[in-house]
Amino acid sequence: MNLLSHTTKMGCPGFNLPAKLFCPALGAAIEHAAETGRQSICSRCYACSGRYTLGVVTRALKGRGIWWTDTPIQERIEELADQIRSGGEPRYFRCYDSGDIDTPEACEFWDRLSRLFPKTLFWLPTKTWVLTDFLPSLQDLNKRPNVLVRPSALCFDDPPPIVPGLCAGHSSAKLEPSKADRECAGKCGRCRACWTRPEVSVNFKDK
Repeated sequence: MNLLSHTTKMGCPGFNLPAKLFCPALGAAIEHAAETGRQSICSRCYACSGRYTLGVVTRALKGRGIWWTDTPIQERIEELADQIRSGGEPRYFRCYDSGDIDTPEACEFWDRLSRLFPKTLFWLPTKTWVLTDFLPSLQDLNKRPNVLVRPSALCFDDPPPIVPGLCAGHSSAKLEPSKADRECAGKCGRCRACWTRPEVSVNFKDK
């Protein structure tokens, strides 16, 4: 089974899981939206529309979800590492272009995998920073020199989260001016700020 995802906008390999099944911060996002009167970003999740709804993509995501849940961590590391190596050690890797860290223990997986690829930069955006059980593991993972854990805003027009022990956050402006340091152009191209500029927050356009 192919465990790698390849999105043309990023131009690098990645890993994903079904968004609807692997989004533990969804409840917190909905609650925050109700409290603030804003729209949760999850309500317009790009990973639940467009190409992600194509049969071949949904089948691949489902297969990865089953594999992730049913496979012991060491086997997961070995299998994903083998597939990454088959294409040559990449300069950049995206963790979760769909889905999110499902348990705090998943941070151990990325910690151990990243150690096998010291020349690869791993970008991991996540909303699970808002869950107290997850945060210590995220902070430990972010100590890895080649891993950038970035907290994602829960609602449109929220500022990029500032979380001690994590990199600068991500946001998505919709009705208000962006509060981030940098605007995403919609395609990485030569821009690799999300991987290389841990101090720079990035705003993504609502689509």
